[in-house]
Formats: sequence, C-alpha cells, structure tokens
Amino acid sequence: MKIIFGIAGEGYGHATRSKPVIEHLKKHDVKIFTGGKGESYLSNYPIKRVTSFRLVYKNNSVNTLRSALLNFVKIPGAIYSLAKTIVFFYNFKPDLVINDFELFTNWAANIFRVPLIHINNGEVFRCGEIETPKKPYLSYLKALFWSLVINPKKDHGLIPSFFHVPVKPGNKLVFPPLRKEIKNLRSHEGDHILVYQTSKNNNKLLEILRQINKKVIVYGFNKKQIQQYKIFKNIILKNFNENDFFEDLANCKAVITNGGFSLMSESIYLKKPILSCYVRKQFEQEVNSYYLEKNGFGMSVKELSKEKIDRFLENLTKYKEELRKHKWHDNFFEELGKLLEQIKM
Repeated sequence: MKIIFGIAGEGYGHATRSKPVIEHLKKHDVKIFTGGKGESYLSNYPIKRVTSFRLVYKNNSVNTLRSALLNFVKIPGAIYSLAKTIVFFYNFKPDLVINDFELFTNWAANIFRVPLIHINNGEVFRCGEIETPKKPYLSYLKALFWSLVINPKKDHGLIPSFFHVPVKPGNKLVFPPLRKEIKNLRSHEGDHILVYQTSKNNNKLLEILRQINKKVIVYGFNKKQIQQYKIFKNIILKNFNENDFFEDLANCKAVITNGGFSLMSESIYLKKPILSCYVRKQFEQEVNSYYLEKNGFGMSVKELSKEKIDRFLENLTKYKEELRKHKWHDNFFEELGKLLEQIKM
C-alpha cells in the first residue's frame, strides 16, 4: 500500500510512539510528514518537512499568549506546507493516511477523500466517555477546538491508552505501540528517582528536589542550569541522551514527570510508579494524570512540593502492587493489521 504518515512535531511523544509503527510498515511505501522535534527524532528516515506549531511553557504551565504569538508568525510557512502537501497527495495518490495529530496530512486526506486512521492518544477526550474530578472547562474547550481544527474528520480511530473508557463507534482503545528499546529493557529497582520535565525554566522544581533525601537524576534542563546546580549533592542533571535515559528509566525506583502520555506509558510498562505534575492549561495531560492516579499507578498533583513527594514515596509499595497486577496487551499492531485488511478490500 501507498501510505502517508503524518506526525505532530510538538514534543517528542508523537514521534517516539510513531517510530515502531514506521518500522512495522516497512513493507509498504510510506512517506513521513513531520516537523519540529518530530523531524529531529526521526532524522534517520526520509522526511517531508512541514511547519510544526509549538506550545510555550512557563513554570509548568502553557503560556497561551506567547504560544499564540509564536505560532502566528508561522502562518506563511503553514500555508506553504499545506500547498506542498496537497501537491504531493495529488502526485503520489496514497491508498491510506495514518495520522498522529498532524495538521496538513489530515486536511489533505479530507480534500482527496483518502481513508484516514488516527492514532493520537489525545482523541480519547473527544471520542471517549472520560471523567475528571473537576473538568477545567477552558482547557477542555481549547483542546476540543484544536482537535476539531487538526482532525476535522476520520474514518477510523485507533486510540492508544493505558486506561479504559467507553468510546464512540468507529474508535478502538489499544495499548500504545512501544519502541523496541523499551521492550528490550530489563526493569530493575535501583536507588534513584528519575525526573523528566519539559519546562526549561522550572528552577523551582530543583529547589524542591534538593530537599528530599534521595538520589535524583534529572533530564530536561539546559547546559547553563546543569553547571549551576552541580552543587546539589543528591541531584544529577543530564543532557538528553536516549541510551542513558533508557538505562536510568529501567533502573529507577520511581518516576517524576508531567502528564505526557509516552513516558507515562513506558513507565507503566516497566512497572515504575509515577508522580505526575501535569502541565497546567493542557487538558490532555490533566486527563492522563487523573487516570494514572485512579488506576493506582501513582499520584497526580497540580503543584509539586517536598511534602507531596514524601507522600508519594511513602506509598510506593501500594503503587507497585497495582502495577504488578496490571496486564499489558500488545494489541496495537493486531488491530492496525485488521484495519489495513479492511481498507484493502
């Protein structure tokens, strides 16, 4: 089959999830459209570069105004990317589009009426009967608006999720596809806590971490901050290196991160308890964090503090027991295969 694969370039999560899907589809003629961090992470594959919109974070919250201003200046590039994508569709004549929240291949698939499979985990709040303790309506409405803009229509929804909720007809919840590097890891409980965060100016986090009596390995800060915080004996700040990160994840005692789906899923697969301090004003992360706690895999917090970390660490045994009972089913590629056969007919 001739397949176009559109992958969102904001953050690394969409790209890391899509990598095993690309590998699985090797026997097909697959063309990849992405930009931003997606282009960086998938640089070993031939990429059709398109404009990637970004979010700006400050103090673990989405800065709506700065995000809007940053993306406003990208509009000319976005118009060019859409035109380029439409021309490519016209010449390539794809049989199928697989999309992980990428704008231009979604729109082109609708224009040319090409069968479209969505594999974005964020679709769960649009297609599933989700719950939250108190729905943050502004964040929800913004997320719904962008979901409708980017994904106006689909033929099939293959929604990766580590939790179960009822979904609308035409959609199916599946366990997320995992990178082979993660599946090949041997999980071991070491003495350190792994911390991954995406807000590079979140210095408050480091001030909290230095107060806990545990070894902490932190990813996500810049080189200047790494030099500045070398004085804290219990904190090791590392530049991101995938192999080092895999090793630190496999051998950690627990994980502290935001509400990002990919690291949560990989940590759950490896049976690692998670303290999730979700990025505020980002509804998808709030949903992920809520269901993490509801399933007993860890703790969800709006703000981090030493007291909350201590409470999380006190309950590690309880979280580990729930993770031990959790059964992971590698059903993503089985369900994808069924859809491919259905579309071929």
